[in-house]
Amino acid sequence: MRFEVSTHPRRVQTILILAAAFLVFSVGAFIVAGRQTGMVLLIASGVMLILIALEQGKVGWYYQVDDHALIVRRTFTSYALTGESIAKVSAIRWPAARERIQRYRDGRGPQGSERKQVALGRLIGFCTVNVPPRGPAPPGRETLVLLTRSEHREYILSPADPAAFITECQRLMSRTR
Repeated sequence: MRFEVSTHPRRVQTILILAAAFLVFSVGAFIVAGRQTGMVLLIASGVMLILIALEQGKVGWYYQVDDHALIVRRTFTSYALTGESIAKVSAIRWPAARERIQRYRDGRGPQGSERKQVALGRLIGFCTVNVPPRGPAPPGRETLVLLTRSEHREYILSPADPAAFITECQRLMSRTR
């Protein structure tokens, strides 16, 4: 079963800011470096802008639960978490997710976890919604999903329908045990 990810409405703002920075860089490159070098820099930075915009826009992101694994699909890569490797899946409210992320940042995560897992306000890789240190939860994103693996690594996931996602993950876990 495929689950869409929950995204933040400010993604468009981020992409527009990147495009504006690209425009400023391109004009500066032509003025400072000349036409030929400016054109090379324009093409290279344009390709980078497109790749970053696709990733920031969460294009192609989804979660899929099949008979053997949970697949986390991102724009340019995917990850598979087998049912056997998942120890627990549960709902987590916004304040608890924020507190858990802060514990990881402070180096107080579970035994065997690595501090480098935390960046940009989320447990890297699988969440599409940043969890800032302060402020309210974005509307409709008060509940996230906490996935704990058998080696004690934790991931915060952001499916658009957390309850159905948790049900499917629990079915996956029961099928593979």
